[in-house]
Amino acid sequence: MRTLLPRNLIVSLLLIIPITWGTATRAQQSCGKPGDWYEQSKSTFKTVSSSDLLKSSEGADFILLGERHDQYSDHLWQAHTLSLLLGKHDRLSIGLEMLPRSAQAAIDQWLKGEIDTSEFLLASGWYEHWRFDADLYQPIFNLAKLNNLKVFALNVDGNMITQVSKAGWDSLGSEEKQIVGKPSPAPAEYEAYLREIWLEHAATDEEGFQNFVEAQLTWDRAFAEALVSAKKNTDGLVVGLIGAGHLNTQAGVAHQLQDLGNFSIRTWIPISEEGLCEILENYDRENNQLGDAIFVTPLRQDLSLKEKVGLYLRDADQGVIAENVLENSLASNAGLIDKDLIIKAAGAPVKSAAELIAIINRQSAGFWLPLTVIRQGVTTELIIKFEPIL
Repeated sequence: MRTLLPRNLIVSLLLIIPITWGTATRAQQSCGKPGDWYEQSKSTFKTVSSSDLLKSSEGADFILLGERHDQYSDHLWQAHTLSLLLGKHDRLSIGLEMLPRSAQAAIDQWLKGEIDTSEFLLASGWYEHWRFDADLYQPIFNLAKLNNLKVFALNVDGNMITQVSKAGWDSLGSEEKQIVGKPSPAPAEYEAYLREIWLEHAATDEEGFQNFVEAQLTWDRAFAEALVSAKKNTDGLVVGLIGAGHLNTQAGVAHQLQDLGNFSIRTWIPISEEGLCEILENYDRENNQLGDAIFVTPLRQDLSLKEKVGLYLRDADQGVIAENVLENSLASNAGLIDKDLIIKAAGAPVKSAAELIAIINRQSAGFWLPLTVIRQGVTTELIIKFEPIL
């Protein structure tokens, strides 16, 4: 999933947006199957064994593992790959895009066993900062705790990214510029990639596009600087778990890392079965390189088998406003419509989108979630019904 637009401008609730990879053509090739690894360069695309791939990780300073944030299979793959790397590297630490650096104290407390998982999610502000179901990342959390691995937060406060996206890098204050250094300019292929995304949103304003690019570069730079800091603190391999949109073409985070030092970097990307043929068809497009290696995952798996609710949420003074309710979604089937003000969920007041997301993510298949909604001044009760898994 591409995570390129500021999350705090509008909150996406379980609305899945697939990655797309371009429109050029390539001579037809047979597609692989789940579990296959492909080694990639600008001139080759070939299968490779996991053992040979692990050998290529020797001497690496950083390995960047991409992900589609909503896909449980991607996170299982990340946990499995981390386990494999533990067999090759004596010292290994993990960097997480999911949390800002302000959450580091909560991460450390949780790893030491001073707080439990629910307390960690609250103390770190998981649902304020990230929005995606924490259960998706449980395999990684469990692996880190079991192996006593160090975990580092890579992100920055979303307000900084929002400011850059609105008015550019130069609009940041001196204190903010101390948090993240000025990014290295975008390579031509990366800017072209970002322009495609910009045009997908029907945007044409050139100044707005340049601010959009600078916002993406600021994100990439923040991740890169935090990865380098983790490297200095651990003196071992650092594995970054980062959305594929920041790693695609190797010009994002990897480019910023190279600007910070002469590092050895590997970029590994997961892609589903249905996406692999499309990648092969588009492989020659402008010498686009997605990563050093690609792993094929099973067909898309949604949020830990949880249903997609299907709407956007926006914080309001006295609750949470529903927007862009999808037709035939759980939300629309419950009777929710655009501009409904949700003030209670499961009988408890909700004051923010993050609180409501956390409540929804605690629901199990087959359960019903009552909501109290104000519509045009009238209070009504609605029920979201989570279908049982058969």
